[in-house]
Parts: sequence; structure tokens; C-alpha cells
Amino acid sequence: KEYKLLKKKTNSSLTYFLDAGNMVDLANYAIVFVCIVLHIVFFFSAHEMLKKARYHYDVYQDYNAVGRVLQMERTEAIKMTRFFREINKLAELRGLFENMLAIYLILVCIQLIKNLSFHPYLGVVSHTLYHARNDMLFFLFLLISVNVIYAFLGTVLFGSTVDSFATFVV
Repeated sequence: KEYKLLKKKTNSSLTYFLDAGNMVDLANYAIVFVCIVLHIVFFFSAHEMLKKARYHYDVYQDYNAVGRVLQMERTEAIKMTRFFREINKLAELRGLFENMLAIYLILVCIQLIKNLSFHPYLGVVSHTLYHARNDMLFFLFLLISVNVIYAFLGTVLFGSTVDSFATFVV
């Protein structure tokens, strides 16, 4: 109904979708869909991996050896390495799922603030944020600028001596 009214008023079918509030809603729905797909893929991948998993790999010719890498049996070592790679891929998939879930929760908070704007008492927060948006964007620009400068400074000063300052990657 809202879509039809906006289309009649503006003669454009994109007006409804270009509204910031509706874009947040659509982004939230898309991220929920991605989270569901990632969770299903993770579940079935983990299930398949556990079916193929072995809890013991005969990698050593001598079981009394103390971790001699050069005495490993090649085929068993390759199988074990492949299994560890699959575990690493699952861990990366799980990390991606958790990141998408965090973005989803942030968007839910934004939706809550947006949807409470009609209430006289609870709408104070959304109205305040709306009227302060320009000042908040300027503050965000300054905050990011100062943090980037400090990141460059840390990399230049400590990058050659401290490993955690060597790159910008967190």
C-alpha cells in the first residue's frame, strides 16, 4: 500500500526502495538470508568432514619416535594435511558467519531506533540522531582521519621492530 502511494505521488517505482529506512530493512533481510545459507553450508560441510575424519593417522614409521618429521609416511602425512586444510576452511567459514551475524545485529539496532520514532518518549533518540546527523558525520570523519594518521605513525615508528605494527591488517 505504501509502495503504491509513493509510486502515484512521485511517478517513480524506485522511491520506496531508495528510502534510507527501507534500504536498512532490505539490507537486513539480505544479510539474514546470507547468514542462513552460511550456517547450512557450514553444517553440511562439517558433517561431511566428520564422516571422512580419522582420529588417528599413521604418519610415523616408529611410534616411539619423538616427532621426527623426516620419518613420516608420505601418503598418511598428505591425508592429515588435507584434513587440517579442511578444518581451516571450516574455521574461515565460521568466522565469516560470525561477522555477518554481527552486521545483522547492528542493523537490527538501527531498525529498532528507526521504528521507535513514532513514540513520543522513545522517539526522542531517533529524532535526536536525525537532527545531529551532520555533526555526527563530521565527528566520524575526524575520528577516522586521526585514527588513520596514528596507524601510519605506528607503522612508520614501530613497524620494523614490532611484528604487530608491521602491517595495517588487524
